[in-house]
Amino acid sequence: MKKTALFVFLALLFYSALAQDSDLHREILNTENTTVALITKGRMLLAKKFTEGDYAKMREIEQYLSTNLSNSDYVVLYPMEQWLIAYWTQNYQNLITDIKQYETIRNSYSNKIELPDDHLYELLNNKTLSNRDLLIEQINAARLTNTEKEFLVIHLYEMLLPVNNNVNAQDTINQMADKYLQSEQDTTLINFTRKYIRRKYVPSNWGYGFEIFSGYGTFNNNLAKTFNNNVPIGVAFDISYKNFNLFLRDYIGFTKTKTELYSNDGSMLKSQSPIEVYLPEISLGYNMIDNKYVKLAPFAGISSIDIGPPTQDQNKEKELKKFNLDFTTTYSFGMNLDIKIAQANSGQQSVPMEVGYWFLRIRYSYNKTQLYKHYPDTNGDMQYLTIGIGGFGRKVKRDY
Repeated sequence: MKKTALFVFLALLFYSALAQDSDLHREILNTENTTVALITKGRMLLAKKFTEGDYAKMREIEQYLSTNLSNSDYVVLYPMEQWLIAYWTQNYQNLITDIKQYETIRNSYSNKIELPDDHLYELLNNKTLSNRDLLIEQINAARLTNTEKEFLVIHLYEMLLPVNNNVNAQDTINQMADKYLQSEQDTTLINFTRKYIRRKYVPSNWGYGFEIFSGYGTFNNNLAKTFNNNVPIGVAFDISYKNFNLFLRDYIGFTKTKTELYSNDGSMLKSQSPIEVYLPEISLGYNMIDNKYVKLAPFAGISSIDIGPPTQDQNKEKELKKFNLDFTTTYSFGMNLDIKIAQANSGQQSVPMEVGYWFLRIRYSYNKTQLYKHYPDTNGDMQYLTIGIGGFGRKVKRDY
């Protein structure tokens, strides 16, 4: 008896749970969000009337949706969709008003619920692109001021950028925008054009470069009698601001003694002993020519020359330090010629992050040493010609 009662109780409990699930299932199926249904079906009807060419009905539907459902928690029509509809329905005054209020309108969308994409925007955009000239004719025939017409034509071009495959489309828009910005008729539309339509990018004032080089260096006067000419290797870094260049260079030349050298205590360094020439330099240059092919920049600066046996040899043989001409102030001046051999743009083609180029650099420098002030019989200067390869670039910034 007890087992039977327990079975009945469990059966009733299971049946009650099933009944509740069934009721909830029916409740979900029977629930209809009238707002979502209105928006969805209204957008479907908009698309239908658009394909049929019934633009008057389109305007009526758009005004109904915007007026009656604007306070909805759901996205009714995106600004881009409303603007394209306004071009087709020739509702230009409302279009201009909405554009002027774009910041406020855009912010109102931040917390709204998006419905599944029904491709209305793509439909509007594609047909607008293929009928752009017709729409421009309608704008020019409308009862608008010349500056309003000019703005709407530019804005229409900008609206079609996502579906316009012409790589020069933005350049065309920028040219139109530059002309319009000279009118200065409506501050709000001018600001909108600068911020959202005209997208022109220019190199920043600051630029950076590097170079690896080698070449040939020669001495004159007593230095030429003491040391052979040298072959350098080196690295350089450029920091540029507008047309001014700061050159930071590290020149290391390799050569040998021509004759025996004697120190004050009678020690001797044999002829043909290895010698290293160190010439760190900082100089300032100015671009006299800077075009697509070459950059020519004279420079002048200060450096410091050190001539002596290799440092590792001096560390092993302390006597060799007696023959070292320690770092002494040197004045440098000359000319840089950069031959631009290839572009080195980075980032997307439409909006590059950096513009630059690879170059072959020919550099001549005359270096007036002051060694004679510290070491007897060392009067003489050094000049060199180097050839290097490197790169230079500037970050890109938007020009407002």
